[in-house]
Amino acid sequence: MKSRMGFFSVLLLCGLLTGIAQGEGFQGELLTIDGKDTTVGQIYVLGDVYRTDVVSDGDLIQVVVNQAENTARVQIPREHVYLVLPLDDHMVLMNEPFQGWLYTASRGEVRTEGQESVAGYDCRKEVLSMSGQDFMARWYSEALAFPVRIVHLMSENRGVELRGIREETPDAALFAVPRDYTLIHDPRQIPVEPPEWAPRIPDLSVETPPFEKPMQADQMVRIPVVEGKSLVVRSHGSTENADARVVPFKDGRPTKEIGMINNFGAQGTAKVTRNESTAEADVFVLRVFTGETTAEAKYVDMSERDMTAGDTLRVPLDDRHIEFRILNLTDGDAGCSYDYYLDGQLVSDDEAGPAKYRQLAFTYSGELVAKTIRAFGNEMVLVVTGGRLHVKIGQLDTFTF
Repeated sequence: MKSRMGFFSVLLLCGLLTGIAQGEGFQGELLTIDGKDTTVGQIYVLGDVYRTDVVSDGDLIQVVVNQAENTARVQIPREHVYLVLPLDDHMVLMNEPFQGWLYTASRGEVRTEGQESVAGYDCRKEVLSMSGQDFMARWYSEALAFPVRIVHLMSENRGVELRGIREETPDAALFAVPRDYTLIHDPRQIPVEPPEWAPRIPDLSVETPPFEKPMQADQMVRIPVVEGKSLVVRSHGSTENADARVVPFKDGRPTKEIGMINNFGAQGTAKVTRNESTAEADVFVLRVFTGETTAEAKYVDMSERDMTAGDTLRVPLDDRHIEFRILNLTDGDAGCSYDYYLDGQLVSDDEAGPAKYRQLAFTYSGELVAKTIRAFGNEMVLVVTGGRLHVKIGQLDTFTF
């Protein structure tokens, strides 16, 4: 399965440039080494900006790092979209060991271990250690004003290296945003590539909950996404290797990475719940990937509607946790806030917590806030303070079907 998050492994390249004084420019091959696998990409450096072209999970990913602006721009040519992240974004720090070099270096110790030749360039070898443990090493070329190799010392055969370096100035157009690309604001907005079995979906039988259905590997059914309902599914009699998942689709594409969706067919799994609203998905596909199981499905009631500034939604509460999903339908800013009431009296901040945590702000169309929160009192009142939102709120049993 291809992963929309796979491109974060490409961000390991961002740290190559950050904090480095750049020369006039050069270009060459970029080797990404991960155990027994080596991927050959391209790198282009021009002043304080550089670009890498790397294939990740079968997709070409282009990363343009701008040192002056402290940004990493990730371009997905297949989808004609791009995403801009600050170099100190936690997702960059967590997913790329080279940005980790600079971050860790400010908290660890760096020592020089002489000079070595790498890719035909005389390089200064530096070793980064934390708490006395050697962690990473890099080989820095003064001639290029750029590191030529960076490796992890705590993982066998993992790192990046430049090869075939040509001291030729790259075309400045390589660093510009392509004219027909669309800006996205969150990695979750990167479209998920349809699986190989997606063309079969229109011809599948439709099962409307409640139902109970024995199923085996490669068998699928469509389940309608219904306004004001969430879908709950559990399994019976699963074989040991059973892998069964409920995949939300919209416009022929999964809305979520299939590998990130819980396997309700696994023995010991109580149930799974799909809370996607009608604004997020147009069909659920229940598919058994391996093994055999009996799937049991039902709907549970939720409050769901489109709301605009000034609209109010009142939701009766009991002591179960609250599930809500709020999607921004506005091409720009929107917001809402909510409070709790007990028999008509406002629950105080001393009990419900600071009001600022019950105020939600949205800045772009398609932005989603999904939360599971504790209930207070016996009524929740949500008010839209600006823009247009699609709101889905309700309470679900945590463990029981």
